[in-house]
Amino acid sequence: MRHTQSFLILLLAASPAAAADNGVAQTRALLEIEGLLNRVATAEKVGDAAALAQCYEGDGILLPSSGEPVIGRDEIARRYQAIFSGNTQRLVLESEELWVLDDLAVSRGAARGPAPRHKAQGPIRNRYVMTLKRHGETWEIRSLVWNSGSRVASR
Repeated sequence: MRHTQSFLILLLAASPAAAADNGVAQTRALLEIEGLLNRVATAEKVGDAAALAQCYEGDGILLPSSGEPVIGRDEIARRYQAIFSGNTQRLVLESEELWVLDDLAVSRGAARGPAPRHKAQGPIRNRYVMTLKRHGETWEIRSLVWNSGSRVASR
C-alpha cells in the first residue's frame, strides 16, 4: 500500500511538468503550422504555383474535387499553374479547426472568394481537409482534398 501511495504521489508531482512540456510543444507546433498555412495563403493570393507546391511533401498528394489524384511537387505545381492561368480570382483560406498529434496534423476549413463575374451564383465557399506532417522542424502538406463549386446564397 505504501508503495502504491508513493508511486501516486510521484506520478502526480511529475504530471504538471509533463503537461507543461506538452503544452509548449503543442503551442510551438501550432505556430509552425500557422506559418505553413500563411505561406499557402500567400502563394494562393499571388498565384505562385511553384511556391504553393513547395509547401507539400515531395510525394504529397492533391486530391481535387474532380479528376485523378495529383502526386508529387512537380505535378502539383503544374496543376496549380493550370488553375491559376487565366484566372485572376483568388481564394482566401480560413482554417476552422486544427488538430495536432505529435508529428501529424489535420486542418479543416474553407476557401472563400467573390462570385465569378460571369455567373449568377453567390460567392465561392469551398471546403477542404488538409493533412500535415512534421519533418524535423518543418511541417509540410501530406494531402489536400477539397470540394469546389459550393456557393453561399446571395442576399
